[in-house]
Amino acid sequence: MLQGRDLPGRLSKDMLLDSGVLHAVNEHYAYLTAFSDSLYGRANILSDVMPQTAIACMTTAAWVWCGGVFPTSFDVVSTSHFRKFMMNRPVRTYARHIEPGHIQRIGELQLTSPPRTACDLALLPAHMLFEDGWDAIVHKLMGDYGVTVDECAALLAERRFPPQAKQARQAYQFFGLPVPEYLLEADEEPEPLLP
Repeated sequence: MLQGRDLPGRLSKDMLLDSGVLHAVNEHYAYLTAFSDSLYGRANILSDVMPQTAIACMTTAAWVWCGGVFPTSFDVVSTSHFRKFMMNRPVRTYARHIEPGHIQRIGELQLTSPPRTACDLALLPAHMLFEDGWDAIVHKLMGDYGVTVDECAALLAERRFPPQAKQARQAYQFFGLPVPEYLLEADEEPEPLLP
């Protein structure tokens, strides 16, 4: 990740952005576009800015696995408290327990595995999942990394969802799986999954 001070001047930064050599994250930060073309490159970009003890998850992990547009937030699993914003993007911290088998390391970056990332994204509220295009990313994760519906079923079964029963039912339906009885009976108003 490059900062403006890493370059000889504003004009050089503008020229590199205009020519596509750099991709701007905001007015102060940019990264080499060539790095974002590979899994290891994207992990390297994030490892420069992510807290070392945090595990990238949700939309942040999806960017590492699939590429595309740089994440609009930093989604992390951690028991630590982080600043509300990094690089003008919100940091959304989740204090979930993640089994070691659901965590992978690419270079210096820890992130959720493709199956775990796909399942976490499928648990997003419907307006985010479908309107923001995360459903297509879930399908891309499944196709690119061989994530099966059976793997997703096992991951979903490991978790007891209320107070997010509505999102859990949606995730089961998204993967074409039968919804467990305890989720059909849960009719409480779910709390938002994301802050």
